[in-house]
Amino acid sequence: MSLKDRLFSNNNYYDKFLGKVGNRSINRDFSRSMDLFVQEVKPQGVVLDVGCGSGNHLKMFRERGLVAIGIDPCQAMRSICISKGLKVMDGCFEDMPLIKENVSGIWCASSLLHVPKAELSEVLKGLNLLIVESGPLFVTVRLGTGSKWDSFDSIDSKIDRRFIQLYEEDFLIEELIKAGFKVKDLFIEDSYWGRESKWISVVLSKM
Repeated sequence: MSLKDRLFSNNNYYDKFLGKVGNRSINRDFSRSMDLFVQEVKPQGVVLDVGCGSGNHLKMFRERGLVAIGIDPCQAMRSICISKGLKVMDGCFEDMPLIKENVSGIWCASSLLHVPKAELSEVLKGLNLLIVESGPLFVTVRLGTGSKWDSFDSIDSKIDRRFIQLYEEDFLIEELIKAGFKVKDLFIEDSYWGRESKWISVVLSKM
């Protein structure tokens, strides 16, 4: 499936179920990763939240005194961010908008899982080029093998579905290191905010 078709399907899904998806994000505790990430951010730049959704984490960055910009391909999600007074741009990992500011760090919470495994290497290299020296990167994805079209929130799997890529731990870490990042913290947790699944969260710094 082309990027255009994949984005269309994913955006349609989030347009319909943004409330349910947003609630799961709110119920998940990101404090361990957020605390370390913020410590690593150089204050003179901006934080990019790629796949920012409805802006929960953008708001947290703002409350911590950081300048943050959200990037999301879903119009409904961006509209919610704008209603909260948050800065957001249209874009995705494979089609990043032009960023003029110095990027002190990139936050990717439950968003990199929409990137097919075959495209991960190029996406990570692109993120590395954006971040200032020693700047942090945060990613969290679901552990597993293969990819699938997910319809967790819908009863109509033919119409409402989003692309989900599962990642093996060894592969993910190898790709992150190859792209020029160093692991600062890594942990695996069981999902308690939605379906049963394991998530890997990694805070890294640009080498």
